Amino acid sequence: MKLALRGGTLLLSLIAVVILIRLTGLDAHLDETWIDTYVRGKGMAGVLVFVAAGGLCTAVGL
Repeated sequence: MKLALRGGTLLLSLIAVVILIRLTGLDAHLDETWIDTYVRGKGMAGVLVFVAAGGLCTAVGL
């Protein structure tokens, strides 16, 4: 019972974060223009930004 409650809480939290991101429009900003501006041609800093953004999107479930 306790495990199911913790799992359900985690699932609902992730759903809430995804809904919040989509309602605020933050998911629309991570497009090819964003990559051209902040990643391409920036060297190692661009790679780190891309990996961090990808990890964040994966963690949130976008």
